Amino acid sequence: MIAAALAHYQFETIHPFNDGNGRLGRLLIVLGLMRDSVISEPLLSVSPWFEARRDVYQDQLARLSETGDWSSWVEFFAEGIAASAHETAALVDDLLDVSQKHMDTLRKASATGVILDIAGSLLANPIITRPRLAKKFNKSYQTVSNAVAKLQQLGILEDYPFEAAQQTYIAADIFGILTRR
Repeated sequence: MIAAALAHYQFETIHPFNDGNGRLGRLLIVLGLMRDSVISEPLLSVSPWFEARRDVYQDQLARLSETGDWSSWVEFFAEGIAASAHETAALVDDLLDVSQKHMDTLRKASATGVILDIAGSLLANPIITRPRLAKKFNKSYQTVSNAVAKLQQLGILEDYPFEAAQQTYIAADIFGILTRR
């Protein structure tokens, strides 16, 4: 954690550009933690915590540059990483709960085949279209249409309310979890 805090500070001070610097710096935090085997997957999202505290974050960086006192910066940084890890864990737990609920519903309905395939793909892509599903799963349009209709009937998919074109659907419970920040 200390190495990540030092590296992040150094990046931000040697690369002090406004356009994209923060996003790139936060991405490098996650990549550095992966490189050091602190995390194994790039699931950690640190941006919401640091963005919500942007003024304090910038003050901490400036204070370190002025005083050379690393303690306050490392403590602030570690607090952000810990809070982000807890939020990410809660998000993953919520997604797993919804996925399990979907699988229970599908099991009770004796769903098989492409219905299960589509349901299993919703965590990665909760907004779908029938043509893309047909191509992705190499199934006929009619087969996919029947599967989507079944998933709608079971309450797993619903019509996507913001899409002008027909044939777009959303797993609203999954999308809600992914966008709650």
